[in-house]
Amino acid sequence: MDVTAALSEFAAGLSLAKLPDEVTARARALVLDLVGNMVRARQDAESTPALLTAVTALGLAGGSAGVFADDAGYSPAGAALVNGVLAHSLDFDDTHAAGSLHPGAPVIPAALAAAELAGVDGATTLAAIVAGYEVTCRIALALPAGAHYARGFHPTATCGVFGAAAASSRVFGLDAAGVASALGIALSQSAGSLQFLANGAWTKRFQVGWAAMAWLSAACLARAGFKGAADAIEGRHGFLAAYAPAPVPDRATRDLGHVFELMATAVKPYPSCRYGHAGIDAALDLRARHALRAE
Repeated sequence: MDVTAALSEFAAGLSLAKLPDEVTARARALVLDLVGNMVRARQDAESTPALLTAVTALGLAGGSAGVFADDAGYSPAGAALVNGVLAHSLDFDDTHAAGSLHPGAPVIPAALAAAELAGVDGATTLAAIVAGYEVTCRIALALPAGAHYARGFHPTATCGVFGAAAASSRVFGLDAAGVASALGIALSQSAGSLQFLANGAWTKRFQVGWAAMAWLSAACLARAGFKGAADAIEGRHGFLAAYAPAPVPDRATRDLGHVFELMATAVKPYPSCRYGHAGIDAALDLRARHALRAE
């Protein structure tokens, strides 16, 4: 299947006028939710001071791009990185259960940084965010995400880089060929390991921010005419073949443009892994029913 071409054409041609009202409304809500995560993490996440020190040392501060709840300016790449890390730092960002990932954290910071760089309007940016969600979630579905996760990959980062690249490419107004080239460049930057589970390492949030920042090289290089790998998603050595044992490519394009995976993205009630939320609900219910106390 020409998965890359189909996703690229979808992303390049998407506009707010083509979206159902409920998709637009949900996208706005998800952006607002993620901004709340970034604002709180800028002040409260234990990894933030070290992150900002390193970003400054790398020369990614001192620009005109914005980081939420921060008066300092950053380069576009720096803003995407910091906002992306902040978005995922509290484990409170949105979740797509079937894809086993958090699409907003890499996509929204990338789209916002690209929008500041390009000077585009809010309607263009929001359409780009929807495109990024669809690309991220649909690629995860095609892996499928469970098998990818079992191999030790962190799908928010590995799939998120493609959504970030697609969203940024849409912000830049690239045509389908340009988006496809950006996805081909993003393929070389798709990374994310679950080894952070061994010690609660901050690499979990870092690699999601890195995926958000990877839009800079992918979309900017593609915009400049730099050639990316063809068939990045479905090719012989493409993402699906390399990152999962038995991918289902047609799941990436099934009902594309008619069914929006963004609508299956949930906002978390608790700042922890979504897979633990049913247990949390059960514990709270038992406490209420039986007047249980911690001791």
